[in-house]
Amino acid sequence: MPQRPVSYHEAHVRYLLADIALGGSPDYYRQWVAEGDPDTTVAMRRYEAGVTVTNLNRFERKRPAGKNTRVVYKQTDRMANGFDIRLSSDFTFHESRVRLILLNLQRGGTAEALGDADAAPDVKEARQRWDDHVRVTNPDLFERRGDAGGEAVLTYRSTGVTADGWDVHLTSDAVCEEAETRYLMADLALGGSLEFYREVCDNSTEATAMQAVARWDDGYRVVNTGDYERVRFDGNVHIVYAGTRQRIDGSDVRLNADE
Repeated sequence: MPQRPVSYHEAHVRYLLADIALGGSPDYYRQWVAEGDPDTTVAMRRYEAGVTVTNLNRFERKRPAGKNTRVVYKQTDRMANGFDIRLSSDFTFHESRVRLILLNLQRGGTAEALGDADAAPDVKEARQRWDDHVRVTNPDLFERRGDAGGEAVLTYRSTGVTADGWDVHLTSDAVCEEAETRYLMADLALGGSLEFYREVCDNSTEATAMQAVARWDDGYRVVNTGDYERVRFDGNVHIVYAGTRQRIDGSDVRLNADE
């Protein structure tokens, strides 16, 4: 079965741009572009377009004792949150408007149906995100209506009040892929090494492992482990559906917090 296209993660894109700005190698990241990594692909596209970090003085690139080099808040060992990193491109379009355009696209409209000119920066940004597989995660909160002028009107489904773009949530808002986080939690539940994942967190910026370990430490557990097995084949360990060699879809993993 072909894999669903994956959206990039905005926080990680910003983190990568800060790493490059503070001395990280663009050539290193170009290798990941060749591998098709969504976050690196978007980060390098912005880098090549001249996008810069505007609050770089808040951060530094360092190697804390026993860990890999990372971007941290200045004079600390605390890894930077990408959403705290500001970019020069933040001021070239209206974020709330971009989110409304994406909502309209997902509801079957066009980028121009909200009355924007074709060359408007908001439309251009929305189209780029759409092409990068960014989608709205809460579309059912809204509905799309047409007004007398033929333009789309986006409202809250429950009240009919015109929608605020800041209430539109995007796949790119996520720190990491939820399905992959649940996959790692299934691995832990079936005997995977927690210490291995802690070491991954200490020595990389791998957001999925960080999220899985954080949830495990907070008491989140998999409640349908009987549906899966942890097996080794082709030289690697895989979490598969019980009695098969089919790698599981993490979206099928249920957590105690879901109930």
